[in-house]
Amino acid sequence: MAETKVIYIAGAGRSGSTLLDAILGEIDDAFSLGEARLLWKHLLRYEKPLCSCGEAIDDCPFWKQVLLKLFNNSLPSKDKLEKLYYLQKIVENIPILNYYKRNKYLLQNKNELKKYSDFILNFYKTVAEISGCKILIDSSKLPHYLYVLKDLPIELYIIHLVRDPRGVAYSWTKEKYHPALRSYMKRYHPFTSARLWNIYNLGILNFKHKNYHLIKYEDLTNNIQASLTCLTHAFNFKPFFNFEKKIFLFKKKHLVGGNPVKLSFKKEIYIKKDIDWHKKLPLKYKFLVTLLTFPLLKKFKYPIFKHEK
Repeated sequence: MAETKVIYIAGAGRSGSTLLDAILGEIDDAFSLGEARLLWKHLLRYEKPLCSCGEAIDDCPFWKQVLLKLFNNSLPSKDKLEKLYYLQKIVENIPILNYYKRNKYLLQNKNELKKYSDFILNFYKTVAEISGCKILIDSSKLPHYLYVLKDLPIELYIIHLVRDPRGVAYSWTKEKYHPALRSYMKRYHPFTSARLWNIYNLGILNFKHKNYHLIKYEDLTNNIQASLTCLTHAFNFKPFFNFEKKIFLFKKKHLVGGNPVKLSFKKEIYIKKDIDWHKKLPLKYKFLVTLLTFPLLKKFKYPIFKHEK
C-alpha cells in the first residue's frame, strides 16, 4: 500500500470539488472516488442510490466488486452500515479548531478512530486493487478526515479548494434535485453557509502537511490550464491535460456523492466563470456573508466589494 497516493480534496461544500475530482481522474493511473465518505450514508439512508455511471451503487460493476471484497463476499447489511456510519460521526466530531480539545478528543476516542482508520485503509487498498490504479482522488472535503488519513501508510496529498463564500452562499440557496438520490438536496441560509465556510477552511489551514496545495475555484474556472499546471508542479505529477475553456473527459467515472452535475458528465465539459452570484445573490446576503467571512476573504485575497463588468 506504500506506493498508493491519495489526493484528498478538502474544502467547504459547493466549492467545485466534484468537477475537480473528475478532472484529476484523467491523470494516468488515477481513479476518481467522488465523496467516498458519503458512500455508506447513501447506502444506509436511500433506496438504490446511483453511481455516476448511472447504475445503482450495489449493482455498479465496479462498486459491487468493492463491496463484496470489503464485506466478505456479501453486500453490507444495515447493521454493518449503521456501525460504520457511527464511526464516521465520531471522526466528523473531531474539534478541528481547538488544539487542546482536539488532542483530548482523539485520545478519548482512539479505539473507535483506530477501527475507522483500519477500515478506510482497507477500503483504499481494495479500490486501488480493483481499479488497478495507484492514485486515488477522494473529494470528501471535510478536514476532520485528515486526522485519520495522516497516519495511514499512504502518500497523502491535500488540495485545499476555496471558492468565494458569496458564491458558495448563493449556490446553497438554490434548489437542486439530486437524481442519484431521487430527492432534493439540503439548502442553507447564507448565515449558515458562511459559518460552515469559515469552520472548514480554518480547519484545513490548521492542519499542517508537507503535500498541501491551495486552488481557488475562480482561478480554476478563469484559467484551468494555469491552475492545473501549478498543481502538477506542486505535487510532481506528469502533465495530463491540454484544456482551455472546455475539458475532455475520456475515462468512465464511478463517483459517489457530490454535486448532481456528476451524472451529466460527458466527454466534453465547458467551463464558465463563477459570476452568477454577483447579480443573483441579494445585496443583504452579500453584506452578511462578507461581514462574517471578512478575515478569510482577506487571507485568500478575495475582493471585499466585487462587481463584474
